[in-house]
Amino acid sequence: MPFLCSNCEQVFSPWEGKFAELLFLPLHRNESDSFTYGTWGLKFASSVMWRVLVESLEHGRGRLTPEQARLAGVAAQTWRAFLLGKVRHPGRFEVHAIPLDVVPPNVGPDVSPFLSRYLLSSADAEVISGDKEVLVYAKLCRILLVGHVVVEAQARWRASRLSVAQGVLSANHDYYRPIGLQQYMNQRAKRGAEALASQSARQKAKLRARLEADLPRLAGSEVFRALRADVARSGPHAFAVTGDLSEAATKK
Repeated sequence: MPFLCSNCEQVFSPWEGKFAELLFLPLHRNESDSFTYGTWGLKFASSVMWRVLVESLEHGRGRLTPEQARLAGVAAQTWRAFLLGKVRHPGRFEVHAIPLDVVPPNVGPDVSPFLSRYLLSSADAEVISGDKEVLVYAKLCRILLVGHVVVEAQARWRASRLSVAQGVLSANHDYYRPIGLQQYMNQRAKRGAEALASQSARQKAKLRARLEADLPRLAGSEVFRALRADVARSGPHAFAVTGDLSEAATKK
């Protein structure tokens, strides 16, 4: 993931171990439907938001307006101050966590046939900007972290807001995800599929060999569960991005 910047190591990261041990790994092993986090939850998520935002700002403000760029700078300063213990909480620059799962079969026809695989098994990070909103987006496989820089309807996000002291992340809760964010994730899934489709025949052959050599483990993995969900919803279109590679794996 693109989480490196010139001064990142100055600030953190004692919270990553707790996040991995108590939330990330248990969620991906499907050990429970809900997970309690402590003070490390918001600290870890804020550190990710800070890193992604600083990396983006160091490479230019991109599509941000001057006012959005100014607020992005304030958000970065606020998250850094929170990580260093200089402020008690990030204030208006909230950080949210949303567990992800496969796409239901009844979703509309414009959904990428690769979306479940993107949601469960990919890592992605970027600053998303529009006319009225700016979000810091970081997807860590099945956990989506979102940092608020400029948000219109912030109250709608309340259920996914990470608390300073402790809270519960539930895989069964229907967290708010605005339509623009859902469309963005669908576009990212399409880009991921295009990247796989652009691989050379030699690269695909190597990947196929690796998959076939590891089929027993693959059959119980989140990647395979996501593939089956894509197939159940999209049929043969789910295999379009990898030719017969994924299809062969499902038939073994």
